Amino acid sequence: MEYVTLTFLIFGVTYSLWRLLFKKNHAPFIPIPKQSIPHLLEHINIADNDVVYDLGCGDARILRSLAKKYPKAKFVGIEKAIFPFLLAKMSTVRMKNVLIKRKNFFKYPISDATIIITYLFPSVMDTLLPKLKNELHNAKLFSFDFPFSEKEHETIYVLKEREKKLGSKIFVYRFE
Repeated sequence: MEYVTLTFLIFGVTYSLWRLLFKKNHAPFIPIPKQSIPHLLEHINIADNDVVYDLGCGDARILRSLAKKYPKAKFVGIEKAIFPFLLAKMSTVRMKNVLIKRKNFFKYPISDATIIITYLFPSVMDTLLPKLKNELHNAKLFSFDFPFSEKEHETIYVLKEREKKLGSKIFVYRFE
């Protein structure tokens, strides 16, 4: 199984890089470093009735970790690219509280979200901001590494031992 997952991962990253070079408005599949996930688990608090979305969920590694720790909450991963989507579906097939959708998160309604997680480029974050302001009410957003340029964060958590590496900062925003 590990060989199949690794093969999908390599192919998915290669395909994403090709799309980034030759297609507009595409964010490549760059998985969050595994060392960053415990950092999120330390700072996020999820209630049983929360609905958590991971926009551009990739292989769903964040959702899997959160769903194990908070089994009564609902988790939704939105992934547009086929290979990360397939990885996410395969890795969450037995998790009853995780739903993976192959959709464009710009077009998918997220108004039921109470918590959003992102690991998206700054340009994508800024393009997403109007949708979030319009659809979210009483929700928190946790963004790995990339802040909004036009919205003030509530908090920043920094993983000191990885301070200069990807996955070391979590920007927290509130949407009323």
